[in-house]
Amino acid sequence: MQNDKIYSDFFNLILTKKDLAIMENELDAVEKSLYETKGDTLETVLKTEIRKETAAVLNVLFNNLDKESVLKDLRLRMSKISLAEITIAIDPTESLIEKISNWLIQNSQTKYILDIKVDKTIIGGAIFAVNGKYFDDSLKTKLENTLKNYV
Repeated sequence: MQNDKIYSDFFNLILTKKDLAIMENELDAVEKSLYETKGDTLETVLKTEIRKETAAVLNVLFNNLDKESVLKDLRLRMSKISLAEITIAIDPTESLIEKISNWLIQNSQTKYILDIKVDKTIIGGAIFAVNGKYFDDSLKTKLENTLKNYV
């Protein structure tokens, strides 16, 4: 049960494709440090080369476990997370990204990595492409559909 919480904490650090790339780079640095005999040892990497949040979660996961196995398991779990493409009209704040991620989890019971695209021409709303399904809830489309009724 404790490990479920720690894995949850780990995956809460990965909301977007950008976060995923950062995490992959951090895990690469950690993995490389496992084989170093001097210089960038694991302890040094955890303190200086990766985010504090990532280091904290990894320290707990590494506690009394084989570090290579933990990293392999994390990478496997990361590879299985589905991608949700979201197009919005503005550059999203961290708060908006968290709200979108939480909304997707609540409504689908699935964790997604958000691939966020900004397209100011949609004016407002959002366009979702998730698991082969497409939903356009943009203001641009709503206006176009309304105008079709008057022309």
